Amino acid sequence: VRQHMKKQLLSILFISLISFAYSQKERIEVQLQNCTYEQIENNGKELKSEIKEFENYLIKKKILIDSTGKSYINLFRKIERENDIEFDYNYSFTDSIQKIIIQDVYEQMDCQVDLINSENYPNTKVYKLQAVIDSIKTAGDIMPSNIASGVLSVLEEKDFELEYYKIKTFVLLDATNTTSGITKTLVKNEKINLDKALKIYLNEKSEIIVNDRTINIKDLRTLVKKYESKNKSESIIALKTERETMYKTYIEVSNIIEDEIKLLREEVSRKKFSTEFDKLTTEQSSEIIKMYPKKIVEQ
Repeated sequence: VRQHMKKQLLSILFISLISFAYSQKERIEVQLQNCTYEQIENNGKELKSEIKEFENYLIKKKILIDSTGKSYINLFRKIERENDIEFDYNYSFTDSIQKIIIQDVYEQMDCQVDLINSENYPNTKVYKLQAVIDSIKTAGDIMPSNIASGVLSVLEEKDFELEYYKIKTFVLLDATNTTSGITKTLVKNEKINLDKALKIYLNEKSEIIVNDRTINIKDLRTLVKKYESKNKSESIIALKTERETMYKTYIEVSNIIEDEIKLLREEVSRKKFSTEFDKLTTEQSSEIIKMYPKKIVEQ
């Protein structure tokens, strides 16, 4: 189960690439990143700082040798060779930028346009990379080594000098590191009684169905909070998807589950220990985690 969910997460960063305006003078990746910065306070100054800080952290942990494109290429070669992408670190890039980037910022950007009809779009590496990964997805063989091979077949050292591809790499590592992420909380359900579980089904149309009722994202958030608050340590969330389910929907639902559990933990932490959850001692945090575990199984 864990390996299957890992494979899904690995593909998200490269399957759901977004189309942005293209010009002869600037690469599409540069425009994408600039477009993002323009939507953030101080023209993305804080985000730029986080990118550099996280890169330095990976260098310190010897996951990257240095900040050069060659170092990133070597990282993907290692993933390709070992068919795995697990590195031991406890610094979440995703968490660090959540407060910087507004929710759904990519969907709100005025500079986003449809490139499908652009004569230049098929010549971009964004397009070519998506085509390669889509091919892997269609073949149903989304393994770490295949994803890495796909990346290496399109990108060169100079491409990883762009912040666009550095961020994609950071989020990929973050999604599968051993200390965070939904992939780490999935458990096999063969011996688990799901009678009292909150069953969430994402069908082939990417609709969210709970207890045979189709609901929206807002309703799902409410249901997860209500269920977790009532069942606490006995809560189990059973997630079922279809092959046709959009990865974007899967991640959106996964994030809601993560967020609501995190909020409940934070609430208890402040009431019981008068401080933030991240500032608790190991003993204190363990107590709260037992109260609100992230027990998520795949149906």
